[in-house]
Amino acid sequence: SVLVGYIARKLGCPVRLIEDRLENMRAGDAHGPERKFDITIAFDQDGTVRSMKMRALDNAGAYAGRAPFQLGKPISAIVGPYQINSVAYHALSVTTNKTVQEAVRGFGQAPTNYAIETAMDRVAEYLG
Repeated sequence: SVLVGYIARKLGCPVRLIEDRLENMRAGDAHGPERKFDITIAFDQDGTVRSMKMRALDNAGAYAGRAPFQLGKPISAIVGPYQINSVAYHALSVTTNKTVQEAVRGFGQAPTNYAIETAMDRVAEYLG
């Protein structure tokens, strides 16, 4: 958009920038959660989950924005519908050269739910 203004001044006439959907998404002013999880689950042969350790690494983009809040929200619901007596949660948010992160479809909980359910699916698959 800055380049369009520059070109318009150089040419001395209005210039229109037309971008397709993909270009708009790539050059947008925000991105959704880019979060990586590492989950360790201790369980018995009968499927009883004894403990869970979850680590989250979050790419907040160029500015912290809401990312720290999104990482803190799952604390209240980290075990989901499961009965887990011992849970450890460690979250780290880093700033990078990407656009700022914004909430997309749920404020911080959806990526965490997906990670937990994927881990539980792996436990079930292991147990047969």
